Amino acid sequence: MSSLLQTNGDDYPDAAEKHLSDAKSLLTNQRYDGAAYLSGYVVECSLKSLIQFETGVALKDHNFNKLQKNVIRLSAQANSKTAKYASSKPIRDLLKSKVIRWSVKIRYSSSGKITSTDSNSWFKEANDVFISTILEMRLDGVIT
Repeated sequence: MSSLLQTNGDDYPDAAEKHLSDAKSLLTNQRYDGAAYLSGYVVECSLKSLIQFETGVALKDHNFNKLQKNVIRLSAQANSKTAKYASSKPIRDLLKSKVIRWSVKIRYSSSGKITSTDSNSWFKEANDVFISTILEMRLDGVIT
């Protein structure tokens, strides 16, 4: 459990790490749809972690565009605690990434809709976002 654990039990940093590990396992086993789906949640949970750390408020939004814009806006404020993490290349380039096509709705898609290439790309982008946010925040000691 992380220092951002919410009273309802949600824990975005830990969820991001769990989803990243599970996505890697699914990718290894050629379960591309599931790996891509969980890769999207890695990005979502990482962005939500930044917002929660900065504001103390845990958002429930799934829209990457809104989440990324919120992260960038918050990081531009004076005395921002998240500027270092929000200014990382994976966060800045999120809207140009392939994983931006992710949506919670893909959970209802039939199997085989996401290719191996796309799944691998989404996983790499999610891993980069995780490293530049959650992992860096843990290494810096700002979250546990």
